[in-house]
Amino acid sequence: MLTKDGYCFDSRRGLFFPREKNYAPPARFPLIGGTVNPFRNAGPPGLLFHVPLLKDLLPTHSTGSPTPTFTRATGNAAFLSPFSGLIEYADTGVARFEANGYLTEGQRTNDVLWSNDPSNVAYDKTNMSTTGSITSPDGTSNAFTLTADAANATCIQDLGTIASDDKTYSVYLKRRTGAGNIDLTLNNGTAWTTQSITNDWVRYQITAVLADPDIGIRNVTSGDEVDVWMQQHEDNAEFPSSVITTTTDPVTRNQDLLNYPFLNNIIGGTDPGTVVIKFDVLDETVVLAQNIFFTKGASDNNRIHIDVSAFATETIRTIYGTGSGIEIQTQNYGVWPSGPIPVAFTYSSGGGELFTEGISRDSDVTATNVAGLTPLFMGADNGGSVPLYGHLQDFRTYDHDLTDTEILFLA
Repeated sequence: MLTKDGYCFDSRRGLFFPREKNYAPPARFPLIGGTVNPFRNAGPPGLLFHVPLLKDLLPTHSTGSPTPTFTRATGNAAFLSPFSGLIEYADTGVARFEANGYLTEGQRTNDVLWSNDPSNVAYDKTNMSTTGSITSPDGTSNAFTLTADAANATCIQDLGTIASDDKTYSVYLKRRTGAGNIDLTLNNGTAWTTQSITNDWVRYQITAVLADPDIGIRNVTSGDEVDVWMQQHEDNAEFPSSVITTTTDPVTRNQDLLNYPFLNNIIGGTDPGTVVIKFDVLDETVVLAQNIFFTKGASDNNRIHIDVSAFATETIRTIYGTGSGIEIQTQNYGVWPSGPIPVAFTYSSGGGELFTEGISRDSDVTATNVAGLTPLFMGADNGGSVPLYGHLQDFRTYDHDLTDTEILFLA
């Protein structure tokens, strides 16, 4: 405050300072890792590009073009809205955002016909009756109740001839009355898997390697009722993707593809720079190669590439290199951390270093040399291959190789 004799009083320090010195009290820096955070809330200096990916695709900062390129050739793409808490649907070419950020998935097909209508003749029902107009997880009245008219009532759909591979059957279930077993099958009841049904909508799944799947539900106890919504079968899949509504035919949801311009938004060549991104995966138990970030030069050797490895469980890799070869750093978790995982990669003529959760995990002295012939791809490579099934958020690039303290601040 200013006193009448022209002095400023700093109440935090109990000191007077002459007005003419234009005194400003020191900022109260938050702490990070037990030490003063020198960046306040703005982050480290040298930011080139930043897109939060929490509610839209628009960058908050860019030194090059900020314009995203997003495509998904199909509409009616489902996502769990963090605002309504309901399943909602995005139109063709509209990105989806959930609580953990931008949702990205590869192409998947639901082979089940009439996914929301077990009363249809596509389902073979034995001692099972159906009642419609039940409120479903998307807030509409398109779920059904299955009632067991006798013990071991079943509702099964034959999906025809499909070659042997990983098959995943998923369905939303909610107990209405009774306490008997509710079982799922992928092979026409040759094997049944009992599910722990609650009084809330929960998505259940079973996975097996087999040919010619027949999916279905068994209500074991006569008189028991269970609500059912969105039955889905996905071929060559070890886990379910977002729900896909069908009627008379199988329906395919196309891949989400997102990229940003390279020029001036990232450091290329052999100059130092940093890439920072946070991600998660939809299924943390599956060993599946999935791309997180990708950009390259004239060949695959001239690239910066962050992915989830298919060669070891829960392993994050950075792949980078020069015109003569590549180097790989890895961090093998064994069990994924909860929530989005922060990843940072620093690079320069002196080599590259991988950080996860703000901690240095691996490094190499091979220099980078990225010519920047492709955009900055999010959740896939430049050909759309090896897609991520998960979420991305808080993508940043910097014009220098960040220090350990700077990376810890961003984690």
